[in-house]
Amino acid sequence: MSGNSLTPVRGTLSAIAIIAACAACGAHASAPPPAAPAATTSAAETACDSKPAGPEVYVRTVLPGASTVAQELGGEYHWVQGHCLDVTDFTAATAGTASGECTTIGYVSQNPGYNANAAPPLKDIASEAGPGC
Repeated sequence: MSGNSLTPVRGTLSAIAIIAACAACGAHASAPPPAAPAATTSAAETACDSKPAGPEVYVRTVLPGASTVAQELGGEYHWVQGHCLDVTDFTAATAGTASGECTTIGYVSQNPGYNANAAPPLKDIASEAGPGC
């Protein structure tokens, strides 16, 4: 993943803004919606996107009543709301908030032999997020 992977989110937000603007038009629904502001890339965002990847991580998510899942993620950086986040901070910031949900994050190098397909608990946890942790 790169910072560019968030482009669909920006597009979705722009679409939502356009829909909201059209809804406000009421009887003037035949008029075209206002143009969305052009997306600009700041120097800081470009620098974030250009950072070399950091260490890979395992992400394990437990949601009561559902299967526990784990996956290995690369160490890319993500530009989110004016901040350059490494994969650990990005994953923790976007973790689920459902009752009992817990997302744990551990570096691949600190969890040798971990089997993401079996999704056992991580032995060495770098970060965790969610109400169930």
